[in-house]
Amino acid sequence: MNRQFIVAEQIREYCVSTQVDITLVQEPPIRGAGADANTDAAIIVFNPDLEILRIDTISEKNIAVATVKQKNREIKTFISAYFKFNLAISDSITKLSNAVAELKTKTIIGVDSNAHSDMWHSQGNNNTGRAKGRKVEEMIRHWLLRVLSYIVDSRPKIII
Repeated sequence: MNRQFIVAEQIREYCVSTQVDITLVQEPPIRGAGADANTDAAIIVFNPDLEILRIDTISEKNIAVATVKQKNREIKTFISAYFKFNLAISDSITKLSNAVAELKTKTIIGVDSNAHSDMWHSQGNNNTGRAKGRKVEEMIRHWLLRVLSYIVDSRPKIII
């Protein structure tokens, strides 16, 4: 999103019109009372019937973690994470791995890893991006995570 308000408004309009309950965003534009301008990852909830609990012991600047519960339904955990392009990816992977290790519920993770991999249909071919991508792939395999990424209209799309 690169903190652009127009993108945030387009996402909001799309989510409301298609009845999306939750979206995970990275580099969100922040403004207004109570907003944390140092946040690089966010979980936005559109459904007022959902009970949300931010997990402060795991959440930090680049990782937002929350549990979500709806009446008589299973609890799920959501993680939104941003791996800053100019920081060592191993630090971000460690933080995300620690969060995954702490959680006891089914978890949906959305990450802007600033890394390239065929696993998520990344088009980038630079060596640094591919090396970072291999590290992220190792973490995915270690935690037995699934990547839900598809090609739609000749473009990669992540669909959950």
